Amino acid sequence: MGKQKVIPERYRFNDVPVNGFPKYMRDSLMSWSKRVLRYEKFCDKYCSYLTENFMGDYQVVTRTVYDSNNVNVFLGRIFSNTDETIIFLQIMLNNFGADSTIPAGKSFGDGLERILAMSGSAYAAELIDDKWALVERTPKIVKDASSDAISSNALLAEAWGCCYGVRPDYDATVRKSIDALETLMKEKYLPEDEKPQIGKQVKSIKESSRIEMDFRGCDTLDDPKVVLELIKNLTGYRGEHTGGTGEHATKDIAEYALHTAIWFWSLHS
Repeated sequence: MGKQKVIPERYRFNDVPVNGFPKYMRDSLMSWSKRVLRYEKFCDKYCSYLTENFMGDYQVVTRTVYDSNNVNVFLGRIFSNTDETIIFLQIMLNNFGADSTIPAGKSFGDGLERILAMSGSAYAAELIDDKWALVERTPKIVKDASSDAISSNALLAEAWGCCYGVRPDYDATVRKSIDALETLMKEKYLPEDEKPQIGKQVKSIKESSRIEMDFRGCDTLDDPKVVLELIKNLTGYRGEHTGGTGEHATKDIAEYALHTAIWFWSLHS
């Protein structure tokens, strides 16, 4: 029987993602930020003070007033507030994540992701459509299964961003996912349908004797009725908050819509 590693209780971390940016992350985030600022010449060579141009542009973009251009004071304020941290990291990543002072072709985006991953953060730095962004961390198995769809279909990519961004919009996720499904069903089965609506599409396919659903390369699904039933379940979700219920889509509903659309796309690819 193998020997068990001895790990003190306080270092037995669970798998629950860490929300926000606790103090133990700040030194690493400060160092990362200074590397970006220095590389982009947004501060003096010692990275003690931020340039007037950077301060002016950043205040205009964020509509926020900062009283000091001292780098430590500025970043100290940024990293003491979760919302300001998210906005700062988003701006730095989106604009400068691909730049690099790190050997072996690594980028600033890779550097930030290393910090976030090691600290168990609920956020991740990811490269999406050639742009780095801060997003909600999702399990690798989910990302791997979805990567082809979101890299090939613009609507699914938008829906993914709405669902897993750091400021998720679940209503938009549902709308865009259903839009993607309707477009796919029209292209594959109902090309004459001028105004595709998912409920009517499912009904048309069920009632038509000439339409046979084609799932290329799929050996786990031999009954299209299962697929149609899953899609039909979405008909009541889009815009339900505007239909008198006063309710918005939940994360569960958004993920159901998104991954049903991704699954349907995958069945036909």
